[in-house]
Amino acid sequence: MNHKLHKNYWNKIPSWEKIIHLLDRNVALKTEVRFFDRLGFIIRNANGVEEAQELLDHIKEIHYEPLPPNCHIYASLLSNSGTFKNHQDASDVYIVQAHGNIRYIVTEEDGQKYDYTMGPGDMLYIKKFLFHEPILLGPRVTMSVAFN
Repeated sequence: MNHKLHKNYWNKIPSWEKIIHLLDRNVALKTEVRFFDRLGFIIRNANGVEEAQELLDHIKEIHYEPLPPNCHIYASLLSNSGTFKNHQDASDVYIVQAHGNIRYIVTEEDGQKYDYTMGPGDMLYIKKFLFHEPILLGPRVTMSVAFN
């Protein structure tokens, strides 16, 4: 299979306080942040967050790619915050749920759909070019590691 859910995989989770501090810093520097509707946002570079760096180091140990990995932090302060819809990525992706719960619908190449509900510490691997859709279940923080 081109995707796999690992329950209770990662326990080094950044606090909400660290996420908000990183958001504040990046907004002040006018770098690396994209806002969605209704209090959703992405911090495109989680440098400076120790837990994100540890996750990057771990992913480099388990997955070889010639390009270095980057950790994005997705946060939604409301259950109806804006986020990406069904999409695909040009590299393999490791998604680690940090706070709250989220669903992902992953569509295999043959069209078969898989529905995963993730809680804090769960990690979902998705092979590049597979469509996947995050579905918010409430406020959340999600870390996403890709190679680009």
